Amino acid sequence: MEVACDEFDNCRFRGYHSIAKSYKVLTLYNMNMRNTKVYSITMPPELGRQAERLAKKESRTMSELMREAFRRYQLQEATKPATLTEALALLRSEARAKGLDKLTKQYIDKAVAESRREVVAAGKPANRARR
Repeated sequence: MEVACDEFDNCRFRGYHSIAKSYKVLTLYNMNMRNTKVYSITMPPELGRQAERLAKKESRTMSELMREAFRRYQLQEATKPATLTEALALLRSEARAKGLDKLTKQYIDKAVAESRREVVAAGKPANRARR
């Protein structure tokens, strides 16, 4: 029996002449069946070149690079609050932990005004977003 496999583990079997050999072929085929799914993605040419360079630099395949990117994306998304309510709850708990939940609006306004006066006195331009 002759087995020819390509670089993607897709195997073709040639030359089996009996039931026993056919059974071996089926057994080999089942052992080598793909347990992944193939996807095709598109990206801008420059992003593609960057991804290829990174994969080559890290001695990875593009598939490995994309799997790692997706895993990192999932981790990042899992740590984000899903709703505004959750985000506010997170900010409030962090403020409580730092003792900042006791600050009054008057104290905050006073601290902001003082900080602005220091910036003006130092002659530094304020870091404001310009429209």
